Amino acid sequence: MSSLLPLDQRLAALLTELEEECAQAEVALRSRTWDAMEASMSNQRRIRQAIINELAAAKLEMQAFPEAFTRAQAIFTFRNDQLRRLNAYRAEVSRRLQITRKWKDVARSARKGLGPSPVIISKVQ
Repeated sequence: MSSLLPLDQRLAALLTELEEECAQAEVALRSRTWDAMEASMSNQRRIRQAIINELAAAKLEMQAFPEAFTRAQAIFTFRNDQLRRLNAYRAEVSRRLQITRKWKDVARSARKGLGPSPVIISKVQ
């Protein structure tokens, strides 16, 4: 980022880049492309740090730039929603894996107890 541009223009460029990375993360999240999602999240952290560095160098707060602040808040809301959905997906996968593990344990116990020809359900007369 060229320091010859005014700070508000540099922030606008960084926010545009951050918005693009959020869009890329959304595509990766919906398609379950985890490598692309990880790369996009890493780029978002890099851009966020660049914004922090720009503001710290100027000894200003983001609120000093109302338009940039509004955009940053919108991006923050969108990213929080992405992270919430990612955590919900992770929890659902975890729940399904636990259920699968329980059924495998039940099947293994049934095979051990019934000998060579496993029968899980039998008729009682």
